[in-house]
Amino acid sequence: MRRAAAAALLLALVPGAAAGGEGEGFLAAAGAAEAVVLGRAGPTQEVDRTGRVAPIAVERVLAGAPPAPLRVAWEDLAPRRAPRLPEQQRVLLALEPLPGFSLWRQRFPGGGPLAIAARGTALRVAPAPATLDAVAGFLALAPAARESAAAAPALIELVAAPDAALAQEALARLDALPGLQDALGGAAGERLGARLGALVGPEVEPAVAVGILQLAGRRRLEALLPAARAASAAPGPLQAPGWQARAAIQGGLPRPTLEALLAEDDPALRAVGAEWLTDPGRTERLRGLLAGDPDGGVRGQALRSLAGEASPEELVAALSDPELRVVHAALPGIAERGASCVGPLLELAERGAGPARPRAVAALTLIEPEGRLALERLARGHPDAQLRDLARLALGRVEFDPHP
Repeated sequence: MRRAAAAALLLALVPGAAAGGEGEGFLAAAGAAEAVVLGRAGPTQEVDRTGRVAPIAVERVLAGAPPAPLRVAWEDLAPRRAPRLPEQQRVLLALEPLPGFSLWRQRFPGGGPLAIAARGTALRVAPAPATLDAVAGFLALAPAARESAAAAPALIELVAAPDAALAQEALARLDALPGLQDALGGAAGERLGARLGALVGPEVEPAVAVGILQLAGRRRLEALLPAARAASAAPGPLQAPGWQARAAIQGGLPRPTLEALLAEDDPALRAVGAEWLTDPGRTERLRGLLAGDPDGGVRGQALRSLAGEASPEELVAALSDPELRVVHAALPGIAERGASCVGPLLELAERGAGPARPRAVAALTLIEPEGRLALERLARGHPDAQLRDLARLALGRVEFDPHP
């Protein structure tokens, strides 16, 4: 029991362990699809234990030339509470040729159906008219244009459409466009910027509005500065992202504003203050926040803002914080400092309590080659059986010492 718990805890604390989502985004699948159609689904038929097929009465073709009559196929590898294609509901589908695997050839020896792209996930049930028009506008662009600033108007319409998942995908594509700053400049660009900025408000899905503000900050989109100012002035979930966007676009915030943010009850506002804090007294103030702020997000931001000013001992001490946000903030600094953190990590691994010990062992894996050599020594001969087990696990060895 002890060994299983230690193994699970170590694996949970290794950064980057989160599993990815199923399938790709709808826009990516639609852009590469053989056909994109809107239609009504007929009855779903089971081909075998996991294979499914259904007829589609096509009402609108958004891209490509689907066969008539149209049947679509997919796999349901696990039981579903509701059918993937509800009968007689409108569905928007991105379709591709059937996979060439032998199983699919056995299912449909003569071919015929098209497959739902992205492993059966490239669909939208009952899409709104605005969503259909926005997807059609994006697909009307030449493939090369979809990756250029020319795609900005179509992507902004997708952000505005009432489909939060598509909006997030469109925001990611906007973020990847070269020349986005220029595309939102000039008379035409100002209109685009105003259109995007108008989507920052309480009536919009919060995740989408926050995503727009984050895009504005990352790309320093001056056209969205009015929207950021408006968001920062209104208490609520958009206030901190609004201040963050303002700071990024303007290259900082006045010291009195930062002091006011650091005095706020909302930890998200304090975190903005910690990120953009400037001299005088910046380092001491950040160390004070790291040591004493009650919110883990603020403590983590203070540690990230300290960056190269944090000592190896401070970085390693952060692994004992009860908040994983602080732990994760420490890991890049530990990796960057490298060998200078090995000693403090070994001390924490040997003398730390609770989750601090496996966190210290996990952090040693970030340091090459010194961290690995230290793990080898722990795995071979440390008198603490739990520490030997953790070191072996960190080195990728599944066996444990049979004689603790």
